[in-house]
Amino acid sequence: LVALGTRNAFTLCRIVDIEQTVTGEDLLTLRARGALGILPELNEMAIPEDARSKVSETISKLSDAAYRAGPESVIDRARDVAQWCLGVWMATNRNDPKWRLTDLGSLAKAIPDERAVLKSVAQVLARLHSRGKPNEQERHGTRPLVEGDAEFALAAIGELLRELGWAK
Repeated sequence: LVALGTRNAFTLCRIVDIEQTVTGEDLLTLRARGALGILPELNEMAIPEDARSKVSETISKLSDAAYRAGPESVIDRARDVAQWCLGVWMATNRNDPKWRLTDLGSLAKAIPDERAVLKSVAQVLARLHSRGKPNEQERHGTRPLVEGDAEFALAAIGELLRELGWAK
């Protein structure tokens, strides 16, 4: 990753290719990391009114991380979005506000099997989040998180929002 800009205003870019020009200089092809096009626009009227601002806030933090942070931070913010959105959805469907306080792994287990895509997205995001922890990498022999994992987490949040019916 390469950061372009100033300390307070920068964009993370991935080096896609390096080739040498005829003059012997290196030509870098960069791709800016972003969430646009991956995160859908919210249908705010579909989101329970008392949770709208926090849904927007967590998605905004995820979008900021997508432009400015490493894979671990993007995945952490994606987990936050998934936990809050699924917690609100479960609390609304089961008429029990305690679901808003429930961990993502427990929420994933409680999602009905007929909502298999939603359940799978929650499980994968919970698993990716734990992979960012060195002790979990050591315990399970997993690889460190990479840029592609962050891109996947963004796409998974898009799918989660569409599955909940909260996206336009």
